[in-house]
Amino acid sequence: EFGLDNTAQVSTVSIRRATIRSRAKLSYKGVQAELDAGTPGPVLQLLKEVGLKRVELERQRGGASLNMPEQEIVQLPDGGYRIAAAPQLPVEDWNAQISLMTGMSAANLMLAGKVGILRTMPAPDERSLRHFRLQTEALGKPWDGKISYGEYLRSLDPTVPRQLAILHSAGMLFRGASYTAFDGTVPDDAVQSAIGAAYAHTTAPLRRLIDRFVLVICEALSNGKPVPDWAREALPSLPEI
Repeated sequence: EFGLDNTAQVSTVSIRRATIRSRAKLSYKGVQAELDAGTPGPVLQLLKEVGLKRVELERQRGGASLNMPEQEIVQLPDGGYRIAAAPQLPVEDWNAQISLMTGMSAANLMLAGKVGILRTMPAPDERSLRHFRLQTEALGKPWDGKISYGEYLRSLDPTVPRQLAILHSAGMLFRGASYTAFDGTVPDDAVQSAIGAAYAHTTAPLRRLIDRFVLVICEALSNGKPVPDWAREALPSLPEI
């Protein structure tokens, strides 16, 4: 549970075990259509409000989102097929911002408690940045460094082939991601550079192992309970697993 101020900064966070009830089966396209038509319910209105404010916070901290378009198979009139790029909808970005907020809050809890495991990534080196700048010049949308890297990526239109090629090239700067486990000593390299903050994988415990340990550790820390020994003991082995 999050308490947010009027800029959508997290002011309070608490974690408890609960049973989740799924109240609706939604799609990104359907939700976007409701928002565009001005007919969303209060929860979806909040998703847009909070999402937009979290995007602005991402800009302020110098974070970058690589919003690559989805690839869809389209059938042609002659019976053949082709791959078409489907740009992400704004609601997908807003939804992603909620996940990012959760992961950042989990990281802050673990850093304060001096135990946990973070998702970390170093900043790109100057050689990689220089190569990327040359690519943006060659593709007709030069990045001169006067605006932040994240702001530049947000200015690209993935429906324009040359700008889509730049987005693909930008992926080379999102390298070196790893897990950093710690217990007792806070790591120096605690930041995930693309996000621009400390971050932990948290929101997908059904499909990702790390999240299960992060949730158990954060639930204990949030409620002033000891972190279970089995969770602490497993931390060094988790990155390889």
